[in-house]
Amino acid sequence: MERKVYNVSGFDCPVCAGKTAKYIASQKGIKNAEIDFGKGKLYIDYKKEVWDLEKVKSLIADVEGDEVSVSEE
Repeated sequence: MERKVYNVSGFDCPVCAGKTAKYIASQKGIKNAEIDFGKGKLYIDYKKEVWDLEKVKSLIADVEGDEVSVSEE
């Protein structure tokens, strides 16, 4: 398992961030995902293969209507 940390900004509220984390966590190959709204951090625990940044951005866009900025830490 490998944990990656991403910087995220643009979520309107903690509830929106939580829904996004839950959606990411439900994807195949992901053990867990959580967003720390206050710190602007997205934590993803990958089971095996780490996704590229574009895939992470795409999943966030599937859930969040507003533009969210994502970068690797």
